Amino acid sequence: MIFTFDIENQENYLSMFRLLVSKVMAEENYKFDEIEDTKVAVGEMALIAHAINKDRLKMDIKLKEKSMIITIYLDKYPEEEAFEMNFDIINALSEAMLKQDDRIEIIRTRP
Repeated sequence: MIFTFDIENQENYLSMFRLLVSKVMAEENYKFDEIEDTKVAVGEMALIAHAINKDRLKMDIKLKEKSMIITIYLDKYPEEEAFEMNFDIINALSEAMLKQDDRIEIIRTRP
């Protein structure tokens, strides 16, 4: 099952992300507490970084067995150095979390 989600209003990024994750997990009979809040926070941080710099985002969420794959597609990469640094921090944090638990994989690539 793959959900593609376009978010136009950056003020709704976090709440819409949480609702989407909850919906996907409910469809797959997951309990929300099976995935730690820290893992969800990585996705939220990616959304925040994107919200600060751009106005659109596309995201696929796929659940299979005990894995959740969140693919966040950034339409364009800003040229400012600050965003690249934030992006690296988010990537490093998500990698650190993935080493502890591989149920969630967060991939950010150019479409």
